[in-house]
Amino acid sequence: MKKFRFPLARVEHYGNLQLELAEEKLQELLHEEAETRRRIDDVAEDARQAREEVRQRAAETPVAGTDLGALGCFLDYSQRQKEKLDRELLQLGGKIQEQRLRVLAAERNVEMLGRARKRRFQRWTAGLEKEVEIMASENYLARWNRQGAGQGPRELREDSR
Repeated sequence: MKKFRFPLARVEHYGNLQLELAEEKLQELLHEEAETRRRIDDVAEDARQAREEVRQRAAETPVAGTDLGALGCFLDYSQRQKEKLDRELLQLGGKIQEQRLRVLAAERNVEMLGRARKRRFQRWTAGLEKEVEIMASENYLARWNRQGAGQGPRELREDSR
């Protein structure tokens, strides 16, 4: 009886590695996307705080023109940063979509190889069962021949009890 051997085991292993790498890359991209969203929120919060600080100071005392100019420059800078981060987020969205497609392709390959392994194992099991059945039949016939050709299978069974 031969041991079960799947000829595509190395390919299956390589496919599993590809799937793991694709999933890791997807997780990295998703983490990068979350970090970019956090940075966008931080820029918006900094701009909001700067506006609020100038409003509070304006309520207490007159605000100097230089302070208003500095606020305007900071808000312009914040807007440019937000636009830059929005572009990065858009690019990341495209990369994430591409990576999801790679993960799906790798999952399909692994699944296909798993089904091939299962079919091969079922064929091997069927062959093994047939081989065991043949050996059992040969063993039975050999015992029957050793005990005498005159006895039929029924008498042989009664003798062995």
